[in-house]
Amino acid sequence: MDLIILVIIAVFLIFRLFSMIGQDLGGNTDAFSEMSSKSKQLNKKDEKNKKQDEEVDANPMEKQQVESPVISKIIKVYPDFNAENFANGATQCFKNTIENFASGNKQALKELLTPSTYKVFAKVVDDRIKNNQSATDKVVGFISVKIVGANLTARNIEIEVEFVTDQINVVYDSQNRVINGHPQDVVRITDNWVFSRAKNSEELQWYVKETS
Repeated sequence: MDLIILVIIAVFLIFRLFSMIGQDLGGNTDAFSEMSSKSKQLNKKDEKNKKQDEEVDANPMEKQQVESPVISKIIKVYPDFNAENFANGATQCFKNTIENFASGNKQALKELLTPSTYKVFAKVVDDRIKNNQSATDKVVGFISVKIVGANLTARNIEIEVEFVTDQINVVYDSQNRVINGHPQDVVRITDNWVFSRAKNSEELQWYVKETS
């Protein structure tokens, strides 16, 4: 009699066990399949973004302005943004900043740079004057100009631009002797500058916030 009861209990437990197998205790009927699907979607998205970035890097400025994901991001928030006009203005600002920095024109620099960045440039100019040194920085040509980043906040618009330029950079001592660089050496330099302006300001001018 006891053996029969034990058999009945065993059969009952086995039935209960099989009835529970396959149930989703988390409320998702196919959790592993869904995770796999999401993973594939993310991988496809990463591959697409990577391909876009490679295309952007390979294209000149004019085509890059149209296809860059960064430009699309800016235009979604600011539909009136004109990438080509901005790039042209940033290019001129870059040239003016380099040349005014070399000549020590701090008033002109103050009109191009944010206050914190101006302090850094002004200190270098003052130190150069203190040491009776002078400089010549000349942009010989622009190889490429690319908008490579954007930070859009509630208060400010910040856009990062990569400049690849050929430059001549020379520093002279008080006797006009070269102490750094050479007046005939053209050097290719890559700079990343961040331009900033207040979002809701009536002033439309962009200022250089960072240089690297």
